[in-house]
Amino acid sequence: MYMIGLLVGLLLVAILWVGCSDAEKQQPPSTMRPAVTAAVPRQADPARAKIEERLRKLASGPRPSDLAMGAMCYDMAIAFERVEFVCPECSEKTLYAQNEWHAHELSQCRRLVTQIPALDVSLDASQFCAKCNPSIDKPVLSLVVRYPDREQPCRTDGIKPLDLELLKLLLEGKDRYRDIQDRETALQDYLPRLHELLGIPPAKSSVRPK
Repeated sequence: MYMIGLLVGLLLVAILWVGCSDAEKQQPPSTMRPAVTAAVPRQADPARAKIEERLRKLASGPRPSDLAMGAMCYDMAIAFERVEFVCPECSEKTLYAQNEWHAHELSQCRRLVTQIPALDVSLDASQFCAKCNPSIDKPVLSLVVRYPDREQPCRTDGIKPLDLELLKLLLEGKDRYRDIQDRETALQDYLPRLHELLGIPPAKSSVRPK
């Protein structure tokens, strides 16, 4: 009797083991997928939105009608014989002649860029270093504008003092530019250049028909 009971017990264990194996095989594969983290969009930059609004108002607003004609003669600015550029990267000094590739404008641009309000803007003058860039024959100054909601900065080459003066006037809410002869020009005439410098394309509704 003991042997019969033992055989019956082993038989029940075998039946239960086979049943569990068949049940596992019949279960459908898991449909759970790994969690996907959604990319968090960058928040719009309120400073850039304000600049865009000023560009739209400048494009759609009336032109100033009381522009000054300017003087017929004016005093010439003092010309320096040479311009010294000290590279911020390697500290090497490079000398340029006063009339060589507008190098004398470099100091003007450095002064003007510090006067541009409410904008993350800087100058890249690395091409003027003869040690860092010995193969560049005609160096140019570049403007770099950064926005918090954009990964890549806007870069414009061939910067002149006029470009920085225009940006300053726009951000100050002015509607005209005055040159060294006190001749005034509507800031609207420089809209294409302003859009290029800021990396902001013009709105379709603000394009004036020719």
